[in-house]
Amino acid sequence: MPYDMPVIGLTLDRASAVPIQQQLFERLREMILCYDLEKGTELPSTRALAGAIGVSRNTVSWAYERLAAERYIATRPGAPARVTLEPAFREERVRPEGALPAPASALRTGAGLMRGHRTPRAIAERPGFWPFVPDLRQFPFKTWHRMVARHLQMSRHDDLTYDQPAGLPDLRALIAQNLRLSRGVVCHPHQVVITNGGQAALDVIFRLILKRGDMVWMEEPGYTGALAAILAAGATAAPLPVGPKEGWDLSHPHLVPPKAIYVTPSCQQPFCRVMPLAQRHWISDYARRTDAWIVEDDFDNEFLPPRTIIPAVQRLDGGQRSFYVGTFAKTMFPALRIGYAVVPEAFADDMAEATFISGHMASLPMQAALLDFIRQGHFARHMTKMRRVYDARKQRLLSLVQSTLHPWLEPLPTCVGLALPTLMRLPDVPVSEEARRQGLRIPPISGRYHQSSPRQGLLLGFCAMTEPELLANVATLRRILERAA
Repeated sequence: MPYDMPVIGLTLDRASAVPIQQQLFERLREMILCYDLEKGTELPSTRALAGAIGVSRNTVSWAYERLAAERYIATRPGAPARVTLEPAFREERVRPEGALPAPASALRTGAGLMRGHRTPRAIAERPGFWPFVPDLRQFPFKTWHRMVARHLQMSRHDDLTYDQPAGLPDLRALIAQNLRLSRGVVCHPHQVVITNGGQAALDVIFRLILKRGDMVWMEEPGYTGALAAILAAGATAAPLPVGPKEGWDLSHPHLVPPKAIYVTPSCQQPFCRVMPLAQRHWISDYARRTDAWIVEDDFDNEFLPPRTIIPAVQRLDGGQRSFYVGTFAKTMFPALRIGYAVVPEAFADDMAEATFISGHMASLPMQAALLDFIRQGHFARHMTKMRRVYDARKQRLLSLVQSTLHPWLEPLPTCVGLALPTLMRLPDVPVSEEARRQGLRIPPISGRYHQSSPRQGLLLGFCAMTEPELLANVATLRRILERAA
């Protein structure tokens, strides 16, 4: 478990007549036989797995004991259980019937240009409320610098050229394994393409699947970067309404089916909601019926509480129509500029070629350093620490908003995301602009609306603030709101 993530593939049917421990055994066995868990893979402790999927330790122990008895895994006191089954005894995966034909190899450049999109300025020195920005002071930069220096000094010729346009094979394999375990993503390593950040992955994907005049169904309000990539591909966006408390509204699909559907189901921007499983099935089925592509931006999935984790939309359609996008910007630091895309098998070669042509390749020495950082356990330790830190800071901010800012701001109920969305009756843009003049960066929620009448509110980040900084910034925001009112 190199990423130290909960195992999403172990979704259990609690309404089934089959006992939970039997379901758990069969699901683990299936994952071993289908290469999701390779030989030598460490399984989580019984306590960790039980907590992640909401069962008792005895249930997990029973499943592990039976797997060990049938020689799928090996266990010994004081050591983690490990997969022992040799590949020769495993079942081969078969490509599902009706696989989609390969697309054209050339990168469709499109002619759409982004207009009116403002790239954020550099983050102010004073820690503020800018959302989804990690606390860089907590990152183990000494360890990271040592690994980067090592790979810059010892890089082979292949690591300093264009020979790996899709990324380092070992890193792609590690990402594929983690996504299978943590998000239930259906993929092989060759379907993973490393890009120069998550935004680069969106840009390449939309240019591959769209042409001028195509329509994309996009969340409203939604992520401005995705809209920019859609427009750059020459397409247009139609709203998929998302309410601050109601979530996604799928009751009135567009009369003209879209060419693609863009969603952020793990942490919707800006309302930080998790899409229910039933709606994920609806989108998957709708895309299949209308011959549309799904682009799933699995935003902030690494910080989901275990009980809120739901399989990726990509898993529901077997990866046939879904593109899955992720990034290390929130878990490590934004300037790392390493993201990735999992693409349908028919697009694997084209995605690699398009990444090369567009200049969206990520640095190979940086990829090598990231690979070591994960393999040596530094990533998992950092994530364990930051989940605890961010959760405490979020709860503290929520408490302060309720006690200090409640006359003006209404915090929205959410258990996910590295930001706290709030609604307000005052116009949010003047408040945001005044906050910027006083050194605080607080994006207005109305800025995430592109077509419909916007809601007013503020999206409050909390990751980069210590307790004294948080108290000072809340006091400043209170004075701004008092004057605005």
